[in-house]
This record gives sequence, C-alpha cells and structure tokens, in this order.
Amino acid sequence: MSEESKSGRLKTKKPGPARRPLVPVKWRPPLSLVTFCVITAMVALPLVGLLFFRLYENQLIRETEGELIGQAAALRAVMAARLSDDLSPLVQQDIQPRVQLPPRKPGFFAHEPSLDLARDPILPPRPDPQFVGWVPDARMLALGEEMTRLALDTKEITLAGFRILDARGLIIDTMRAQAASDTGLSLAHVEEIAEALATGQTRAVLRQRERFGPTPPLYSLSRGTKLRVFVAMPVLVNGEVRGLIHASRTPNNIVKHLYREQDKVLLAALMVLVAALVVGMVFLRLITRPIAGLIARLEAIALGDREAIAPLPHHGTREIAKLTQSFLDMASAISERSDAIATFARHVTHELKSPLTAIQGAAELLEEGNGETSPHQMSPEQRGKFLASIQDQTARLTQLLNRLRDLARAEMVEPGGHCALEMVMAELRPRYPALDLPLRAEPGEQIALSAETAQIVLGNLIDNARNHGATRVMMEAWREAGSTVLRVSDDGPGISPGNAERIFEPFFTTRRESGGSGMGLGIVQAMLRAQGGQIELVESEAGAVFEIRLPG
Repeated sequence: MSEESKSGRLKTKKPGPARRPLVPVKWRPPLSLVTFCVITAMVALPLVGLLFFRLYENQLIRETEGELIGQAAALRAVMAARLSDDLSPLVQQDIQPRVQLPPRKPGFFAHEPSLDLARDPILPPRPDPQFVGWVPDARMLALGEEMTRLALDTKEITLAGFRILDARGLIIDTMRAQAASDTGLSLAHVEEIAEALATGQTRAVLRQRERFGPTPPLYSLSRGTKLRVFVAMPVLVNGEVRGLIHASRTPNNIVKHLYREQDKVLLAALMVLVAALVVGMVFLRLITRPIAGLIARLEAIALGDREAIAPLPHHGTREIAKLTQSFLDMASAISERSDAIATFARHVTHELKSPLTAIQGAAELLEEGNGETSPHQMSPEQRGKFLASIQDQTARLTQLLNRLRDLARAEMVEPGGHCALEMVMAELRPRYPALDLPLRAEPGEQIALSAETAQIVLGNLIDNARNHGATRVMMEAWREAGSTVLRVSDDGPGISPGNAERIFEPFFTTRRESGGSGMGLGIVQAMLRAQGGQIELVESEAGAVFEIRLPG
C-alpha cells in the first residue's frame, strides 16, 4: 500500500521493524576458525622460531669473538715476552717509526666482545697479502717460526686461524706450505689491522666467509653461517706496537646442527604435526561438536520441536555439559510455562463463559417478558428471580476477576523479606473468630516471607479449611535440613484421593455451587514459588494437612 507524499511522489510504506535479536549482529569468528588458527600457530611456532634465532646467532658470534680474544691474548703474551728479552732494541733500516702510545694506567683492563650482527657492517673477505718492497727482519722471521708452532698447536684444538705480523704489518709466520708461502708480504692494508697498528687497540670485525663447496639448503635461513670473525690484537712492548696477532674463526651456528640432524628434525616436525592433529581432534570432540549439537537443538526447540528438549549424546567438557543442562532446563521451563498459559486460558474461558451465558439468558428473558404485547408477561416474582440471578453471576464474575488479579500479583511477587510467625497469626486470628488457630513454634520463629505474603498464604489455607467445615487449624513450624517447614493441619473432612492430585489446578473446586472459585491454592502455590518455596499435600488420617518448605 502506498500514500502520496508532499512532493507528489508515491511513497511506499516500509514493513514493520523486524524483531531485534538479543545478541548484536556483527561478525564473529566461528569456533572452528579459532581452533584452526590455534593449531596452525602451534604447528608454525617451531618453524617461526628458526627465523627468529638472530639473538642466538649474535650470542654465538660474541662467544667466538671472546674466544679469539683469549687465544690471541695468549699468543701476544708469548710474543711480547720474546721481543722484550731477545730483540730489544731492534734496529733496521728503512723502517717507519713505531707508534708510541701514551702510558697505560696501572690495573687490569678486560676487552669485552662487542660485535653485533645487526649493527656492525659485514665487510668483504679478507684481502690477499700484498708485496710492498720491505723485508722482515731475520730475527722477526725466527720469532715468526716459533709463533707458528704455537699457533698451529692452538689451531688443532680451536680450529682458529692465525697470522703473525710485525710492526709494519708484514707476515712473519710460515702457516702455509713453502711453495705457496706468503711470508714477507704485507697485510697492512686490511682495515682492522691498519687501525690496530695505528692505535694499539684491539679491533674486531665481521667479514664475509670464503666458502669452499656447495652451501647446505638450511644455511639460507641463517645470516651467521655466511660470516667469519676477525680479531686484530697488537703486541705491545714498553708502550710500543712491536707486532700483531690476526686471529679468525667461523662462529658456531644452529643451522649446521640442524643440517647434521636433519632426520631428527624431520621426526620432530612429524611429531608436532601428529600432536596438532590430536589437539584438533580433542577440540572437535570436546568443544566444537557439542556446541554445534546444542545450537541445532536450540534451533529445533525454537521451531516448536518438543522432542528436542533432551540431553546431548556427548557433552564434551564439564562446562559445556552445565551450559547444555541450563539451556535445556530453560527450554523445559518455557515449554511448561507455555502449556500452563494455554491451559489457564482454557480454564478462564470456561469459567467466564458460564456466568456470562447465565447473564445473557436472564437478560433475554427479561427483555422478552417485559414487552406490552408479549404473550408471556413476566410476574414481578419471576422478574426479581432473574434479576437476582444476574446479580449473583455478576458477583461471581467480580470474584473471578479479583482472583485472577490476585494470581497475577502472586506471580509477580518480589522475593525477599522475613517476618515473625507469631505476629502473622496475631493478625489472622481476629479475621476468623469462630476458628481455633493454635501455633506450635519456637518463640520468635522467623519465616522467609514478608508479613503481607505470609498473611495471604496462610489466610487462603485457613479460609479453605473453614469453607470445608473445619473448626480448628493447627500451625506448626520447625527447622529441617537448612530450611523452614511450616505444617498447616485442620480437623475438617479432608481431601479425597481422587481430588488430591488436582487441588492445585486453577479453577478446580468442589464448592462451585456455593461460590468457590478454585484459585485459592493456585495463588498460594504461585506466591511460594516466587519466594523459592514449595507446598504439598501430606497424607493424614483425619483432616487436610499441607506442608510448606521455605529456604533458610
């Protein structure tokens, strides 16, 4: 249907707003996606760890630098001692003046490793020695041979490489075979050597490694496997640079160990994959599948399938079992409530229909017998009888409506409150002067009902007993298993076994002819349930006995 707007165009009426969902509608990851991400992260964690062991590689480089510093320091001490004892003073023509360093302060000075894989530059491989036209002193060459033996002995254990240089950067060792010996050539053009000779300070650098043979595939993951650590340590005698130890070594690396143990690495990867599959199956069985089953049950219940209100075949975890039970209890309560409302509506319709039918019939007869031309003139006595019937049925309707209002109020009673049972009975006794209402309870006995609620509950029970011919209604109260038990017994004719199961049904009464509405016990039961209590009919030899249990 459309209507014309002010602009002259037809404006279509929009449909009414849809039912707003209780949970805001927005994208949320399903549990299966979360589980998949968790398992993927668990599987990828070892692989990602291989890419982020740069800190470990840096530590290996510093350990290598520290080892080279220690080995070079030992060789330097031997060389310095030989120079001090045998070759001082050493006089040679065409030799540049040696560097005179400032005097050192007394004490010990540790040279800590300082190389950093992320900060320091990676220099090219060490340049080849060069011929500069100078010849090492014979005594320095003799010392170089002695230092060569010491360096080779050290290399057998530590795998470090050494070059022994004089103060000008000339090679005086005989590390290589005589056919390819580079003794007498100069390394003074190498950056760290030049700086160490000029300043008298130890200098360490990172250089690219000269590789012989194919590169293992796993080496592509590591930066440290492509490097070699070089340490240039000057030999000082009396504050002068008299020589230099140039040590080098490739740092240890984790990739080499992984490559050597590739079978074990593959086995570990397989175990991680199996563990991930096991975790995935556990998630699927204990979490994902029970939740999916619960969702399917709730959707079926929402469509009206009462058979879906049943336990799941597999609950998974304890929390999911409790959640499922809570949902099923709620669904069962809602279903029972719906049935109760439908039954209550049928009872109300039936109870209201009878007096309305009687009123309508009486009104029609009055109208028919009141006309001047009516063949059946109604006498004043008959008219009074029908009017009395209308009044009686109207009073019954009023009573029923008042009872319905009391029942609605009973369903909406807020829980809470306490009162003294003696005070409640003191308020009720004046209302029923013809009844004996004794009380057996501890002095000051408290019950978990407000004074108004307690008067309504006990008043309905007393009124029900009086209407059935009782002359004495006994009240007893005691504590039992953390709750308060209140027993109400009368000396009336009691309740027959056939009616005992229906006394709490709305509108069930055996006194319909005398004006009974059948809602008194229903109101009592509704009010007690709202307070967390319950009422039941107890078998007895005489009279009717009700027991009320209240929390606390």
